[in-house]
Amino acid sequence: MMHLTILGIEAPLKGEPDGGLLFITAIVVFILSAITLWLQRREIPFIGKKFL
Repeated sequence: MMHLTILGIEAPLKGEPDGGLLFITAIVVFILSAITLWLQRREIPFIGKKFL
């Protein structure tokens, strides 16, 4: 939450802002991880029984 308020979503790269590239990359990784977790939920013992 802090990155959306005080810190911002741009990270300086060699003194120049990256245009939010690091933030967008983190969002993409989170979404792809959630999709992978959902697709593999039956193979994960503590998740599989709850979400079948």
